[in-house]
Amino acid sequence: MLNITLGYLFICLAAEIASARGLLIPSAMVHAGLILAIFGWYGVSYRRARPRLPFGLGLVSLLRFFSLVLPLGLLAPVARYAAVAAPLLAALWLLKQRLGLPAESLGLHLAQAPIQAGIALSGIPLGLAGYWILRPEALMPGAGAGALAVGVLVLLGVALAEELLFRGFLLSFAMQELGYIGVWLSSLLFAAVYVSTGSMGFAGFMGLVGWGFSECAWRSCSIWGVVLAHALMITGMSLVWPLVFPLG
Repeated sequence: MLNITLGYLFICLAAEIASARGLLIPSAMVHAGLILAIFGWYGVSYRRARPRLPFGLGLVSLLRFFSLVLPLGLLAPVARYAAVAAPLLAALWLLKQRLGLPAESLGLHLAQAPIQAGIALSGIPLGLAGYWILRPEALMPGAGAGALAVGVLVLLGVALAEELLFRGFLLSFAMQELGYIGVWLSSLLFAAVYVSTGSMGFAGFMGLVGWGFSECAWRSCSIWGVVLAHALMITGMSLVWPLVFPLG
């Protein structure tokens, strides 16, 4: 299973490099092939005694496939996030039902609330660091309070979808098969999907963030702290810090 995961990581990284260079269709085709192989061939023949890790890998490709093929350019910036997060959350729920996974196995229960709150607050400085590395433009410049509230809710949904994928499904499946190596592999895959931003510095930063989030989720047995940290991080990067420290 380690060789399969490393092979997937290599293919995924190649697809993301292609995406960063503007080769969106080849990148989407690679991820489509991985999705068909995992959810088609492996999913049809799946039995409970077989490893679940390939499903976690397939979800990563599903996330990237949605990002590449949906007509996001026709949507408002914040709506693009919702357009990707909504079908991904639906896919995650369907897979949870298909595999009969209890919520606790995915970290979907609140454990050690004070610790989760501390983890959540880490998203504030992480957002500032991410902003200084990537320097994105404001997501909703000039928006009113109501629109900003909607934007925050959308970003919270994005954070839930990504953390449920990477720290819920992928991390738990990887650690079942590979032990602690699963923490590193899930973090590397988390970094790989950000290669498409065109900033290797930001991809490396997100790899470190992914490792920290994986450690927190694994050791606290809950993903809620990292969900909120992720939400605060991307909210800061998209809505707050561009206004406090505008590009100039």
